[in-house]
Amino acid sequence: FVPNICGHLTNFIRFHPEKNFEYVGKWVDYFTRITRPFGALIARDNEQAASQGVYAAYAKIDKIDGGYRIDLTEVEKARTFILEEEFFVAIKDKRMPTAVTGGELSVHELRSDHVIYHIKRNDNDHAVTIKF
Repeated sequence: FVPNICGHLTNFIRFHPEKNFEYVGKWVDYFTRITRPFGALIARDNEQAASQGVYAAYAKIDKIDGGYRIDLTEVEKARTFILEEEFFVAIKDKRMPTAVTGGELSVHELRSDHVIYHIKRNDNDHAVTIKF
């Protein structure tokens, strides 16, 4: 995932505040469009974006027999106060997982060509395995 979309609140509001809502629909369309590609997601806030950036930079995902293994060893080495115990992963396989180890998995968003999963890590586990 790309950790952050550059933007500043003043880019999204108007000089006359009473006119701000005239453009809400266009901004929703814009953010929907730029987050449709595989690997793009809007974070809930800057902290989540920074945390997801650590996962994006340091987690290693490997295809294994029947699924994927996400190695978080390097994430742990880069750990800072900003790192959350949850992250997101996009997978093009749209079948529902049959087994998950190392964390709790839920569907964050189902898209036309991939699924974004939300994973809450288990304490002290340095890998998450998703089997289909």
